[in-house]
Amino acid sequence: MRIIGLDLGRRTCGVAISDPMGIIANAVETIRFRENDLQKCLECVIIHIRERNAHMFLCLYIEKVLKDSGIYEMFNKFFREPSKDTYLNVKKGFSNFTIENTSINGETECNRIFIKVLNPLAYKYKTCGTELGRISKDVITFDKIAYNQRN
Repeated sequence: MRIIGLDLGRRTCGVAISDPMGIIANAVETIRFRENDLQKCLECVIIHIRERNAHMFLCLYIEKVLKDSGIYEMFNKFFREPSKDTYLNVKKGFSNFTIENTSINGETECNRIFIKVLNPLAYKYKTCGTELGRISKDVITFDKIAYNQRN
């Protein structure tokens, strides 16, 4: 069970969320609000928790589909050993699988989908993902997978 920790001040609230076992917490955000506007602070905390829950659900779903499809191990290898070679292998493997097993027949469309599959998992595993068609230089952060971001 995850535990949320709040460090409430007069104008800011630090939010931390624990690991699934509830042992270690990591700071995830500092929410700023008008002095003593606790309602605004609470609304921001609730929104933040909902976004994280949606991300956790999305990752569980993506992982299940990849495992059921037999291609999860390619992704897992990339997450264990992120390099240009493992990135190109997982990207090509995903594209080949998609073209062979769906009505999608173009690599461009596969690459657009690949971003939406790889990056949420990369954020979950705190590793590189994909950016501008290449392996990202940095670890994928939550803001990189947020809705309305450039791909």
